[in-house]
Amino acid sequence: MLTGVVAGILAPMITMAIIYMVSFNALNFSDYLNYLFKIQVLSKLISLCAVPNLAVFFIFMKLDWLNPAKGVILSTLLFGFLIIALKYAL
Repeated sequence: MLTGVVAGILAPMITMAIIYMVSFNALNFSDYLNYLFKIQVLSKLISLCAVPNLAVFFIFMKLDWLNPAKGVILSTLLFGFLIIALKYAL
């Protein structure tokens, strides 16, 4: 299950790094995150970055690795709680 959690956290982080390199390479990463938070799109970006977890989940299901697939679901739920916290609590 730990393999799935790690894969489920790495896939969105890699996606966010790719988006950062393509769009806002002039800013450093912390300024980039602060800018996204200020214009209230950070939660939307994180939700889009969680989409590759779907591919990771289906790969684990195809390989019949059920426990890592459960780990991907767990990490996706953690990202969901983060999105809710960013959108409504902060």
